[in-house]
Amino acid sequence: MAELTPLEARYGRRPADPARTRRRAIVGLVIAVAVVGSFATWVEATRVKLDYVVARYEVTSDQAVEVEFSLDKDADAVAVCRVVAQNRYQEVIGTIDVTIPAGPATARTQQKVTVPTRERAIVGTVQSCRLQG
Repeated sequence: MAELTPLEARYGRRPADPARTRRRAIVGLVIAVAVVGSFATWVEATRVKLDYVVARYEVTSDQAVEVEFSLDKDADAVAVCRVVAQNRYQEVIGTIDVTIPAGPATARTQQKVTVPTRERAIVGTVQSCRLQG
């Protein structure tokens, strides 16, 4: 065994054991991988599906635009979608919030909404969808 220096003898320090240091590093790495894997699994399991696609829109008059869109969501979720109409300058000239209730087993719903406008629109679209609650 190697002889201790006066400071090591006074404060009870021991020379580093490379095998012990390596074991601690491996255990720490395994724990970190397990924690990150568990967190990623939890996030994926709790993520709620919510996707929407505008199928078509039609400007029906100077005061309205009709927007048809589909929404994919979990069947037991309630969603609120904001549907907007825009003029040629991309200003929002009409808006309406549509609540899509929880439904039966099907997760895809088709929605047809008429958005009232204050002037003639050139486009109607879904600005956003979010889960309620």
